[in-house]
Amino acid sequence: MQVNTLPALRPTGASERSSGTALALGRPAAGAAAPAAPVPGVASAHPLRGPASEAAKSTAAFSPWDGEQHGRVAAAQMSKVYLGRLSAGLQTLKSGYSESLADPATAHQREHELASARQGLKTLWRQRAASTGAAIDPQLQYQGHGAARQAFRIRGIDATTLSQGAREVLSIGLPSNLSGPLTVTIDPEQGLGSNVRRLDHALATADVRVHVDDRGEPVFTAPEATWDKVQERITVKGEGHRFADGVAQRVRTHAEAPALPSDLYEQVPVEPLEIRTALQRVIHALDRVGFTQAKVAGALALASAEASAASSEISGESVERAAQAFLARTQSMGFETYADVAPALAGVNRARVMALLG
Repeated sequence: MQVNTLPALRPTGASERSSGTALALGRPAAGAAAPAAPVPGVASAHPLRGPASEAAKSTAAFSPWDGEQHGRVAAAQMSKVYLGRLSAGLQTLKSGYSESLADPATAHQREHELASARQGLKTLWRQRAASTGAAIDPQLQYQGHGAARQAFRIRGIDATTLSQGAREVLSIGLPSNLSGPLTVTIDPEQGLGSNVRRLDHALATADVRVHVDDRGEPVFTAPEATWDKVQERITVKGEGHRFADGVAQRVRTHAEAPALPSDLYEQVPVEPLEIRTALQRVIHALDRVGFTQAKVAGALALASAEASAASSEISGESVERAAQAFLARTQSMGFETYADVAPALAGVNRARVMALLG
């Protein structure tokens, strides 16, 4: 097979990197989110042939970031855009409500704009998980790519029941735990903190975590994507102290209120007192959005710094060696050559090639 010699490759220089978006050597087209799929070419075990070949390993020089890191950056960028839109809608409500209180006689003139803003917020809030890569949870906390969780409480498991009463073994059934109920011993003599840690350790295998909130109460969290199943199917069996013995019973759960309650965009305040109350809710929501925006900005800044450091480690000499090794491998055809080359080229797009060629 005749293989044309490729032009000499050089690493992307500082001019190829922007302050926040070009976070990898292969910058996507304008407006496109960073790819969430694993970056091809990173050295890994071939599913059929064992350890990665030299050809596949050579492309690792062009992939200082892996797919998981790309996914985190994409989610942070999506979250930044989403929070900006959310903030704009809240600002519209804030201005409208403030002007209505200052000049009640003209309040009706703003109602159309305020109604549109409320509807926009309602739509945005419903799109939160999809629009942020499941990075922002219902409490408007930035959790990272796909890490949004739903906080909830279980009736019968609170600070009082964990620090008072008799010792008891609980069997907790969760839909995500296929091996059967999880057991944990509640011993009030050990104190609230110890019992919360025991619960967290036992339930962690089913991806349910427990912590103590600012009020000293235990709060459970589950992945938002599986929350509905957890809510419907969580069961607890005790020894007759906190929970009945015998057959495991479904327990009542209470989801934590979202950062944007429905009355913020469902109710239409008319009277001055109602407008003031609505305005306070909007201001509180704006504070939450601003806090999360700062956290997302920090995550993007850190990712940009990591990408710059990774890119600076790639020398022109290492890129040239990788290219020559790749060319040498493609001089002979056959199944083994195809098995080596195909994984290295899969997903390589024009933008990435142009970035590498300079």
